[in-house]
Amino acid sequence: MIQPRISLKEYSINPTQMTFGQFTPQVKDMSIAQRSYIELNNRRKEANEKLGALDESLGKIRDNLHQDPETLAWFDDYINEQKAKIQTYVDNNDFSTAINKTVRLAGSVVNDGNLTGRLYANEKYSKYIKDLDDMLKANKIDQSIYDWAKDTHQYKYKELTDDDGNVVGGDLDMDTSLPVPGINFAANAMAAFKMITPKKSGSSTSRATEVSNLSDKDITRGKTTYKKGESVSSSYSSGSTTEKVTVKDILDRMDELPSDTGIGYRQIEQAFEVAKHDFKKLVNQYNEASAKDPNSSDTRDLAQMIEKRKKIFYDNDAFIDYNTFYARKVTDELYAKGLAYDWRTSETKVTNGYGIKTENNAGGAVTRFTSDYPVEGYTFDVATGKYVSPPVVMATGYDNTNEEVTRSANSIAAAHGGKGGK
Repeated sequence: MIQPRISLKEYSINPTQMTFGQFTPQVKDMSIAQRSYIELNNRRKEANEKLGALDESLGKIRDNLHQDPETLAWFDDYINEQKAKIQTYVDNNDFSTAINKTVRLAGSVVNDGNLTGRLYANEKYSKYIKDLDDMLKANKIDQSIYDWAKDTHQYKYKELTDDDGNVVGGDLDMDTSLPVPGINFAANAMAAFKMITPKKSGSSTSRATEVSNLSDKDITRGKTTYKKGESVSSSYSSGSTTEKVTVKDILDRMDELPSDTGIGYRQIEQAFEVAKHDFKKLVNQYNEASAKDPNSSDTRDLAQMIEKRKKIFYDNDAFIDYNTFYARKVTDELYAKGLAYDWRTSETKVTNGYGIKTENNAGGAVTRFTSDYPVEGYTFDVATGKYVSPPVVMATGYDNTNEEVTRSANSIAAAHGGKGGK
């Protein structure tokens, strides 16, 4: 049976009237994937920021380490190894772990015994160099001592470990004693010279004679005629002295001198080390100049300087010790030779005197004896510049007169260690 066709005219269709209200757009909810992506980017940004801040801090730490290749290589290897591990987490988008590792690394770095030990060692070495600079600026040491101290006190680090071998710190593996002021060889030689009592010796001879004519007429004795009342004197003296200070005297005292000060021997040893250092530098300069041009004037000049220095530093082709250096330095620089001396002096004096008898209160004949030198009982006469005896009453007759003359002559001679004449 055939289903009859339905006519639309048979159905009354009344479409519903639509009424439009106010439209408010709504933000569509993002998917979970979108939110995760944004969160990852934020975490990536935070991780990179922390790594950047860590790099900046590590750079400052690196600047405070000693800038020798070994120390910088150790630090870079240590940090790069740790940062490489963190970067692996970043590359794998494990940003939380990366951030935590970065924070932990920042804490572990500043507490690492090896790193803190190296920072301490460099601070200690920097202070040593600053103290050297200050000594040079204050003229407490000269340039040669400064150069020697820096060249022979290079930075050297050592690790400090506990009983289990773990690194717990570090320190300098070198002597940090500052140099002492340089020795003044000239001043030392002078100080030694002043300590010496010079060797002295001497001898002297003297004699004096006095002849008076107390008779009433002239008297001739030999080829000499003495007038009435005339008194003639003569004296003779000679002497020589020797005073000396030898080079050996000075060197012996200079050997004793360093023990008088706390740094004396250190100064000598240091002077020797500085001189050797300068000598080696001179040899290096010669080798460099010779390699460039063996016939240049610089090469020849350096060769001559080396030959002169060898006279100080070598003894039968062997390098000397500092005691020999000290003695050679003093003698070769002529300090000791310039101060040593051997003085000899001699002196001879001949004097003559003349007098005329005078009358004393009693009317008797008197005279005075004279001398150029002090005699006990004599007084100095400013007018004549001589020493004059008290008035002597002259006896009559030649024998008595001669006895009086001899007595006076002996008095003068006794004052000068000689014998009187007759």
